[in-house]
Amino acid sequence: MLGLLGYSTTRCHSGPDALQLLARREFDLIISDFRMPKMNGRQFYERAVQMKPELARRILFLTGDVVSEDTQAFLQSTGNPHLSKPFQLARVEQLVAQVLQSRAVSA
Repeated sequence: MLGLLGYSTTRCHSGPDALQLLARREFDLIISDFRMPKMNGRQFYERAVQMKPELARRILFLTGDVVSEDTQAFLQSTGNPHLSKPFQLARVEQLVAQVLQSRAVSA
């Protein structure tokens, strides 16, 4: 979907792999699933922000678990937007632009 919108992307297949990549490269935006093997979205977020605090507002979450009180509380605590599965291209475009625009304003 992001490629269709003209963005250049890098994919990772696990949270630990993504953290290794974050240690070596800079990213404008990170889109992370909330439920993953090896590490959940909360764990990924906490470790990524510990490594690079500037990422705190640049992580967008994907989740199909919007009914869990724990998930809702965590998503609200970050203040970051999230995409509920299933999602549409227009919503992806809107939230990606929102995160990138807020990054540009704060820079």
